[in-house]
Amino acid sequence: MKMPLLLLLACTVSITRSQTVEDSLLIDGSYRTFRIHTPPGFSAAEHLPLVLNLHGLTSTGAQQEAYSEMNAVADAERFIVVYPDGVNNSWNLGLGAVDEYGFFTGLIDRMVLTHNINTDRVYACGMSQGGFMSFVLACSMYDRIAAIATVAG
Repeated sequence: MKMPLLLLLACTVSITRSQTVEDSLLIDGSYRTFRIHTPPGFSAAEHLPLVLNLHGLTSTGAQQEAYSEMNAVADAERFIVVYPDGVNNSWNLGLGAVDEYGFFTGLIDRMVLTHNINTDRVYACGMSQGGFMSFVLACSMYDRIAAIATVAG
């Protein structure tokens, strides 16, 4: 009798704590990676906002996650944070061949399907080159990005 009760307790704990998972999206024949952080007790029925938190040049989504410490804010304020990885630790700000528009469009579409995000409350923020990429997203995806914030960008 103790085993089923222990299993039920373990399931309850895993459902109520926040978590970060890694995922990827196939864009133009290459997989683009990102990390998704959901607050404790996340349920797709909540229709939570989404924040895209973009790393600086030479950094990664995981480093941006640690550096920005936004998970604690997301847990307290109830929103989802995605930390995408740029190709070769960089963002194409409009001069290269990497299709950032396709990646971010696909990423937001995926988050709608898998996490039922509130599409009226999609935000972007970033550090340095990630801040510049936030500006690019605000201009190119003006119908999907509600607001941006940048640090040193």
